[in-house]
Amino acid sequence: MADALSAWTPICNRVKDQVPALKAVLPAWDLASVVERSQITPAVFVVYDGSEPSDQASNGTKVLEAQRFVVVLVVRNAADTLGGTGVAGEAETLRAGVINALSGWKPTPEHRPMTRARGNYRPHYTPGFAYLPTTFETKSFFP
Repeated sequence: MADALSAWTPICNRVKDQVPALKAVLPAWDLASVVERSQITPAVFVVYDGSEPSDQASNGTKVLEAQRFVVVLVVRNAADTLGGTGVAGEAETLRAGVINALSGWKPTPEHRPMTRARGNYRPHYTPGFAYLPTTFETKSFFP
């Protein structure tokens, strides 16, 4: 049995270990709390985005759940705040590192490898800041 929440801390730890240029990697409940906590940059916030049944075992007691996590990269760069080229340059390498760290990786032995998934969050920009979400999905049987 592998509840979605059992993957949350391993995901944070993996990003922290694989992308050492990040100053913080923290769990968050939603994008609004990410924006409120964005003083530390560059940072990643891992948001649990829910789960849904993917398949059921033949007797109906176990469900294969698709579990989504949104990894929000937060960068800050005061250069070209109007055009955004400063934050884009800052984010490019970090975003690639985050994607490489999680793509195909298993958060726990009970979870399937993580894959990119369609997400509901969109990028968010404020002068000098960029909040760049990437959604990942893993699957595990529950309960």
